Amino acid sequence: MRLSGNIILLFALGLFGGPGLARGAGKTVWDGVYSPAQAERGQTAYTRSCATCHKEDLSGYQSILKGDHFMTQWRETSLSAFFKTISNTMPRDVPGSLTGNQYLDITAYVLSYNGFPKGANELTLASIESVQVQGKDGPQEVPSGSLIDVVGCLEQTPNNVWMLTRGTRLVRTKNPAESTPAELKAWDTKPLGTLTFELMSVYKGDPLKGARVQIKGLFVKNPAGDKINVTTIQGTGSMCSAPPAPTTTAKIEGQPIDGRPTEKKDNQPAFPQQTRAPYHATAPFNVTTLVDNLPAPWSIAFLPSGNLLLTERLPGSIHILDKNGVLSKPLTGVAELMSPGAKDIGLLDVVPDPNYATNHQIFFTLYDYVNNTNSNTYVAKGKLDEAEFAVREAKVIFRALPNMPSKRLGGKTGGRIVVAPDGTLFVTTGDRSDSPPWGVAQDLSNHLGKVLHITADGAPAPDNPFLGKPGILPEIWAYGIRSPEGLGVDPNTGKLWENEHGPRGGDELNIIEKGKNYGWPVIVHGIDYPGTAIGEGITHKEGMEEPVYYWDPVIAPSGLAFYTGNLFPQWQGSVFVGGLRGNLLSRLKIVNDKVVEEEALLTDLHTRIRDVRVGPDGAVYVLTDSGGSSVSYGPPAKSKLLKLTPK
Repeated sequence: MRLSGNIILLFALGLFGGPGLARGAGKTVWDGVYSPAQAERGQTAYTRSCATCHKEDLSGYQSILKGDHFMTQWRETSLSAFFKTISNTMPRDVPGSLTGNQYLDITAYVLSYNGFPKGANELTLASIESVQVQGKDGPQEVPSGSLIDVVGCLEQTPNNVWMLTRGTRLVRTKNPAESTPAELKAWDTKPLGTLTFELMSVYKGDPLKGARVQIKGLFVKNPAGDKINVTTIQGTGSMCSAPPAPTTTAKIEGQPIDGRPTEKKDNQPAFPQQTRAPYHATAPFNVTTLVDNLPAPWSIAFLPSGNLLLTERLPGSIHILDKNGVLSKPLTGVAELMSPGAKDIGLLDVVPDPNYATNHQIFFTLYDYVNNTNSNTYVAKGKLDEAEFAVREAKVIFRALPNMPSKRLGGKTGGRIVVAPDGTLFVTTGDRSDSPPWGVAQDLSNHLGKVLHITADGAPAPDNPFLGKPGILPEIWAYGIRSPEGLGVDPNTGKLWENEHGPRGGDELNIIEKGKNYGWPVIVHGIDYPGTAIGEGITHKEGMEEPVYYWDPVIAPSGLAFYTGNLFPQWQGSVFVGGLRGNLLSRLKIVNDKVVEEEALLTDLHTRIRDVRVGPDGAVYVLTDSGGSSVSYGPPAKSKLLKLTPK
């Protein structure tokens, strides 16, 4: 069989044939998968049809059919891949002209020549599918640069990095084409695994986000975390089930609510109450659904009139939910804040001025949506006209720098606001970092990864720690923050508390103090998305603040609210933290600035929790989130506003 130059190249690259099977499935070439008689017939067919090009001793074309060359080319694949390759491409002049049995016989002869043992049974079209090509020492890691098949869950990190999680073991394939419906159906039944890969060259992944997918691509072995350069990506037909909520100890009194292994294997708390506080059940409650058709809510706020303000992320809007449960159309006067050249705006937090009853002023955070990513976070204010559903005199009072932190990293916006007793504002910003993380949160010449402190007009607050210091932005109050999601004041101490997302492990709950450095990305109780250490992999360094509490694995904390009401006496002294990935509302009992107990609430809903607030009536209000981790249009309008009251 003579091969053309192009066919030889494709053969050498392994780009023909069918998909291989998982390593270790069925038999291997060392298990006697062909008979002596079949090998003898194969030698006859080989001499007649193949030896002219490949030589009698299989040494033709750089010996690709024998010895180390054969093993390097075909190991960790199904023997059927080799069979299908020669069936489709040989002989050169009349490919496919032999019978199926003749190609099977030639396959048996090649195995025999290479020293693989004979057996009692012949290779058949059925049996060859379950035969794996392996070295004598067993399966080895798929070589870097191999074309592979893998199935897992398609996810996107807050940095907009595409990841394959819960991946199966890599399967070397020789077929670069998309899989057939039947092949996808077969992949859909395979159990998922535990591997994680960063994906490169993923285009139009949004429709498959959260789905079980089959990926073909070139495997890239990388010390910083293995990657796949994707050539095809297809949904297998089903969605990935949500990651298990952190309730593996099933709410056992005195035990932590999360019993999963930590992502950071050497994670050790600095003090006993820093993680995995004991579970304690408190008060039973009723859950009332106030609204059940929200697309992408982000925040709620209470007005003296009894109405609620509600923001939606993208397209950005503010709504009024009146006392009768009627949700208004988007308030006018907000969309006009969009910058020239932006496609839209996104809305984040909203809070009324402490003197709202007399000045009707509200503050809110927003961003421009430009080229499918977010600008940095802005702070705006305006006069709310509840009767006319309008925000009058709306204007942006502060724009965090740099204006466009990244052309592709739209998440980690921060955007929470707390109004201090003196009328100044504390505002959070995320670091927008990639994987591996960049060091902007430690750089005081930008606003990324910071807690900021500004006046109601957007100027630096007069008591800020870095005023007048060269090269340092004067609005900075604290730094070393990763992806802040919640911000609130403990009513008992007046201290400012913040929570933030870690990478894989290392979600944090912090007390934010003037001028302090919170360590990211130098100290962290987690690992990077590909599974590698972040920096030196340390959790403590002099001059850097460790968290009051951390979660590993993550719950992806969201809104934060201290309980200030009287409806639930058992919840006094507690702070609530929503969980986007944990699918829970966490109640943390605080004593002397330490977490002494944790209670997982709303886990039966199996849904992402976006925000939590305590109403003036003492009830707890919770926003669920039917969207995903990245900022995009069109999430299903299934998010809810819930109200928790005593049973």
